[in-house]
Amino acid sequence: MSTRIMGAQNLVLGVFARTSRGRHQLRAEMLHERTRAWLEGADPAAWWIEPRANIALLHPQAIVTEQSTGEQAVIAVQGSVQMDGRLSPPPAWSPSDSTDEHASSVLYDILERGSSALRDLRGQWALAFWNGRQNRLLLARDHLGQRVLFTRTETDLFFFCSELLPLLRMTQDGCDLDSEAAFWYLSFGMPPPGRTLARGVERLPAAHLISWMPHGAPLVARYWTPLNSEAPSTASAEAVAQIQETLDRSILACCATDAPQAIFLSGGTDSTYIAATAVSLGGKKLTAFTSAFEETLGINDDARYAASVAEWLGITHHVIPLHAERALKVLEEEVLTADEPCAAWASMTHFQLLVSAREMGVRRMLSGLGADEIFGGYEHFHQYYVRYLEYCAENPAPPSVDDFESLLLRDDLISRRILYPGIARFFDDQALGQALADPYRTWQFTPHLQAFYRECRRLKPGAHLMEMMTAHECQHRIPDLLFANFESISRRLGVAVSYPCLDPELVTRAVSLDVLSRYRTPSGTWSSRIDELQPGFKHALMLVYEKRIPELIIKRPIKTFTAPFSAWFARPDFAEPLLTRLRRSRFWQRGILQREWLDQVLQHRSRGTKDNSWSFQLWAILTLVGWYDHFVDPPG
Repeated sequence: MSTRIMGAQNLVLGVFARTSRGRHQLRAEMLHERTRAWLEGADPAAWWIEPRANIALLHPQAIVTEQSTGEQAVIAVQGSVQMDGRLSPPPAWSPSDSTDEHASSVLYDILERGSSALRDLRGQWALAFWNGRQNRLLLARDHLGQRVLFTRTETDLFFFCSELLPLLRMTQDGCDLDSEAAFWYLSFGMPPPGRTLARGVERLPAAHLISWMPHGAPLVARYWTPLNSEAPSTASAEAVAQIQETLDRSILACCATDAPQAIFLSGGTDSTYIAATAVSLGGKKLTAFTSAFEETLGINDDARYAASVAEWLGITHHVIPLHAERALKVLEEEVLTADEPCAAWASMTHFQLLVSAREMGVRRMLSGLGADEIFGGYEHFHQYYVRYLEYCAENPAPPSVDDFESLLLRDDLISRRILYPGIARFFDDQALGQALADPYRTWQFTPHLQAFYRECRRLKPGAHLMEMMTAHECQHRIPDLLFANFESISRRLGVAVSYPCLDPELVTRAVSLDVLSRYRTPSGTWSSRIDELQPGFKHALMLVYEKRIPELIIKRPIKTFTAPFSAWFARPDFAEPLLTRLRRSRFWQRGILQREWLDQVLQHRSRGTKDNSWSFQLWAILTLVGWYDHFVDPPG
């Protein structure tokens, strides 16, 4: 399996003219004026422009010209694509202008097979493709959204870019906050589907494409779904063997490089299995990195388990400390200045680990992220499923309507409580009512959830709730929260991170699994009580893991790998600089949040109650305000 990094030094950046006036602006000099303020070393000659087609691309990697017609096909790609098994160009295939033979191969494949070729791409990528034969622009991002593609629509021009910052800085009117996106961020740690916090800047959803022809309208379409009617639904011996084969193949594909490679090793089942597989099947020597915090906090179990795993595998292990003083610096200088606010406070540990890895010469990392999301490693899935069963028992569906369809017919607080909205929930409904000002406290997200689940039922009629909930993770939290947080850091530091558990084929197999393949008692039955279930959840995946990793790791207590933000915030030297930032921000003048809310949260914290919701709420507003101060209205 060969993997090629493409567009590593360049953005996917382009412009599509929406009007005849916009077409006149597709000149290298004018485009240079729009981009030179933020594009280091910008060169007007780097633009490929086809005014008749209303299109301009910066630094395309491959251009093909048909000799008979003069029509061109052009591609710009950023990211990495696994090349084996793809439609290879014939020997006579010869691009007229190419800086990358592998990009030329992808161009040929899409040119021959159209958008159906996107389903077979593997890796992490964002691309722009112009087909002169069909006079059509195609924009797309990878299946799980590890790479991203943003768009900005103006009266005459449509801009697209694989990074957010250029589109934030490109407008002459400056960046403004999308109030509805702020409401969603406070609720779920991410903007609404297809949006960003910046007004007018949108995000192409993962596994989607945009198709656009001059004088037509842009069409957004899904090219892949994790919902599959043919994938096994039970954790049979055959299904478990298929899961293991697919996961092992994905791990080895991610290791197909001669460059030094490392792994985020928490000592949990997911990262341990990946490390063990890379070593035992691939003969790969890894370096392992684990975060550790102040010993006085008593939360360094990950480091101890990881050390045991590293010793068992005979791999080098580095424990990277992150204490309050350094965490504050990372938070202020990196997290709060990111292009998008970081809802995951594990962004601090992610940054510190990658900085250390890069200093040691590592440029590629492996991560176990994704296994919990697609196999059911979170209690939230179980909780929402129990709510759904209780609803069905109390509200029998009308004739000819199944239980879930009857739930979708409701437009009230009941459906809002039962429809799974995602794992991350910072402000619940009660907190939103207390913290938000009018009219924001009355805003609803239920219609978006209903639309998503109705689409699931169209994609797979009869899909059960558990697979739709995991499909929701694939469509929203993984690409728009986790990758939006972690991958921007990885790209800035120049360390590529691979996620073997998020291989599209493996995702399809995992999403189809039924409830008992995720949660079951030792006797193999269902229970609505968490304390009666087998520890570890992810039953089907545990059947894979127990074949290769020690029982000590299989049976270790479930623990979230994150940073101790709450404990750090108890220290005045950590909390006061952050509170000062909050209080001097002009964000409060927007009237979205009530100023009194901050004092109430701090009082809640000072009482030392077991309810830790204040810390999640404080983190959400801190990162939102940090983004607002940096991009919209810096404090005086």
